[in-house]
Amino acid sequence: MLTGRVSVVVPLVPSHDIYLAGLMEQISEEADLIKKVFVCRSSGRVDNLEHLKQNINFLENRYQLRIELLSTHRRQSAGQNRNAGWKASVSEFTAFLDADDCYASGRLGIMLEVATKHKSDLVLHDFIMPTVPEFTFPDDKWGFGDLIHTEALRQATFPIGRR
Repeated sequence: MLTGRVSVVVPLVPSHDIYLAGLMEQISEEADLIKKVFVCRSSGRVDNLEHLKQNINFLENRYQLRIELLSTHRRQSAGQNRNAGWKASVSEFTAFLDADDCYASGRLGIMLEVATKHKSDLVLHDFIMPTVPEFTFPDDKWGFGDLIHTEALRQATFPIGRR
């Protein structure tokens, strides 16, 4: 059973607030796999934070997702926002997805199948996964992604972040 096994972490900078609605629409196709979405936003100033909170409330109701905003007024990198998200993760697995990324339908389910079948703590992909021929993705327009077993991530001795 794959239901509710993933927390999705979305690192967000203020200039990417505009992408959030599209991303939530895309991931809502796999809402049954998602226990919670953590939107992790940092800014050196308080700009449109109240509007963002209202938008998240609207998106939560529209797409039947549990969304929590983790916000700080300190200026932080996307990597630091990712760290805040995985520390708050409440699921067996944590997936990271930048707000301005595209999200292919079925992506989480496929990564969960790979993780389960191969008893993996980490599943990474970059457009396609040629080493796992039985799993194919719907298209090639959605870039890099990852799914990490949350406990393995918590035991890591290094900060998580790609930039």
